[in-house]
Amino acid sequence: MKALRAVPVTIVTSLVGALTITSASAMVRLGTTPIAGAPAVRIFDATNPASTTLLNRTQDLGTAGPYVALDELLFTAEGNRLKERNRRANGLPELASWLANGTILSLATGPQRGMVLVLDDQALSLVKFPDAGSVSVLWSYPVLSQGVTAPYGRMVVRDGNFAYVADASLPGVRVLSIDPAAPPTTVAVYRSPAGPVHDLSLWNRTLAILTDTGISLLDAGNSDLPILALRGTFGTPDRPVVSDLNSRWAFVAIGATIVVLDINPASPDFLQGPVDSFTAETPITSLRLDKKNRLYALESGGYEIVDVAPFGGN
Repeated sequence: MKALRAVPVTIVTSLVGALTITSASAMVRLGTTPIAGAPAVRIFDATNPASTTLLNRTQDLGTAGPYVALDELLFTAEGNRLKERNRRANGLPELASWLANGTILSLATGPQRGMVLVLDDQALSLVKFPDAGSVSVLWSYPVLSQGVTAPYGRMVVRDGNFAYVADASLPGVRVLSIDPAAPPTTVAVYRSPAGPVHDLSLWNRTLAILTDTGISLLDAGNSDLPILALRGTFGTPDRPVVSDLNSRWAFVAIGATIVVLDINPASPDFLQGPVDSFTAETPITSLRLDKKNRLYALESGGYEIVDVAPFGGN
């Protein structure tokens, strides 16, 4: 196992305060798409945010769970079952399936075609779905998720040959090497004073993590040798659920409210409190930014598309 690098840590005092922004929000709702019926993965054309079009969907799923797409492949999780699907075929038909030992919490693409990182409540596994032949587990690494309560967001994120995974045994974040031909090794850890982590967002070398009491920003170091050094924290009055970020701003969902935080360490407003907020129609369960400065907020009865151009970034 590689030795863990010792790094300097800069701690910014966390703040807990009201999240209400009295001025008009700079973020604008572009459209709302209601979704009714049983859980399923649905693919929409969002060219016109005010009137999106359903292009394809899976058959009804037993339970809602995480999914990840790569090329023409779509991987969906239902409980402890992972299914490989063809997302370019009508109905997104199932191609193969695999059973995990526990409930699947999060998915990420693997380093090669047909490979997927699967985090269940007991371990992180690299699973291979070949074009022909049986599904196989290339390796599994014990990762505990005790103490993490729903709702939660992305709990594993891959960046090149490394996986950033929420590990409640620390509690905090563990960085693992990812190699299909060799077992993973720990290259860095961050121990969270605020308890277990339930959401990860990585942009460039900035990692945002959510705990029950707020958001923390970590310096992820170099892409070829990750480190995890705390840059700062912001405490929230209620539990943040999910987040996403660009080069300058973090978008954090707390119930039905999206708050925007300045995450530029050189800025005087760095993690000093929300610079803007937006209220969705119902509590938010997932957030994703696209390359057109649009933010997609998944809610219990559908999703909203929000224009966040004033807070655009790379």
